[in-house]
Amino acid sequence: MRRPTAIVIGAAVVAAGALVLVLGSTSSGAGAPTPVTSLEEVTGTWEATESTDAPAELAVPVRLSFAEGGVFVETGCNTGRGAASVEAGLLVAGPFATTRKACVPPLDTQEQWVLAMLESTPRMELAGTSELTLTWGEGYALLLTRVADAVTGQGPAPAG
Repeated sequence: MRRPTAIVIGAAVVAAGALVLVLGSTSSGAGAPTPVTSLEEVTGTWEATESTDAPAELAVPVRLSFAEGGVFVETGCNTGRGAASVEAGLLVAGPFATTRKACVPPLDTQEQWVLAMLESTPRMELAGTSELTLTWGEGYALLLTRVADAVTGQGPAPAG
């Protein structure tokens, strides 16, 4: 019986390592959510198009854009701006200055809970680089997806 040579053993080790890397990089999901530690981590534009864990169903998409110590919000009716920072995984935002269009139902309700959520110091968690979850109040959660990067104006890179 022949003994394997160092070259054969080395090749086997390299092949096994490559297999582990490939399998690890193709696993489904974005990984376990991690708390956001700075506003820079979420700089860019995020959109929520549906929610099952919010005070009311989304009637239209909600957009949040984070940049340079502030947040811009599109509630579905009015738009607004407020100061923003992250402290211990929590979004500290407001007060908000908003436009004053009269909102018809259900947009009026959506605007009220979106602004209240932002001012309630919601917990912020990232899953990967393109999913942001805000949780607050009575177990409410809103999932947002990155739609544009503030630096490049581009959406997230396609998964490969």
